[in-house]
Amino acid sequence: MLKVSKSKHVCCIFIALACEAKALIQSLNLKKLADENVFAMYSNTTTILTISGTGTISMAAAVAYTLARNNIIKSPVLLNLGIAGHQTASLGSLWLAHKITDIATGKNFYPPLITQNQCKTENLATVTKPQMNYAPNCLYDMEASAFYAISTRFTTGELIRSYKVISDNNTHAIDTINAQKVHTWMQAHVDSIIQAQQALIQISLELAPIESRYYPDLIARLHFTVAAKIKLQQLLQRWQVLTNDADLPMEIIQAMNAKEFLKLFNKELEKL
Repeated sequence: MLKVSKSKHVCCIFIALACEAKALIQSLNLKKLADENVFAMYSNTTTILTISGTGTISMAAAVAYTLARNNIIKSPVLLNLGIAGHQTASLGSLWLAHKITDIATGKNFYPPLITQNQCKTENLATVTKPQMNYAPNCLYDMEASAFYAISTRFTTGELIRSYKVISDNNTHAIDTINAQKVHTWMQAHVDSIIQAQQALIQISLELAPIESRYYPDLIARLHFTVAAKIKLQQLLQRWQVLTNDADLPMEIIQAMNAKEFLKLFNKELEKL
């Protein structure tokens, strides 16, 4: 049993459409927040689910608003769920994004997948309008790149996931999708999604409350700005997750200034 403070939520889930969210709302026994009129939000003692609406602008606004408005722990689990297209994948199959590309900007994101996955992983392309022509080995949605870009401002990448259920492919066009089909597809994977959520929550709760043993000395010696301190905390948390809080390499500790430290530290984490 996870021991979670009743005053703070540890997981936020972002979904574009109500029909995509219905099964999870029921399974997690989430209750609608009656005083919220910007986005539809549902919660229990550990989780907040926000229905964003479609598109990157709506998703970015939903992530930022939810995390600013509510009482969230320092390193929350942030999940994006929804439907996606694929050239050949079976309708209703569940996939996890290991690379997210914003087609409009060309920017790529690489979610670190550190827990055992309950499904196959795939590249995910975020587009500005429904996709009719599918490139091989690629999922298509309209929100994930914005979700990931904003989420990294609030938590470490290891606690951010984007799960997609196939709704259309080369033999089943987008115009055959309806709300009941989407609900049925999502319902079939609720248990797997909740299992993944619980594993990530456990990692989140095991992170140091923050401060790591290195934090006080580093901010005193290298004089980080406020923004750089936030970045430092995120990198130290990633280090804790990936290395079980191993000693930092000496060449990083001996950096002469905050900018150099963050650059060297980030490179070391990329190697991992």
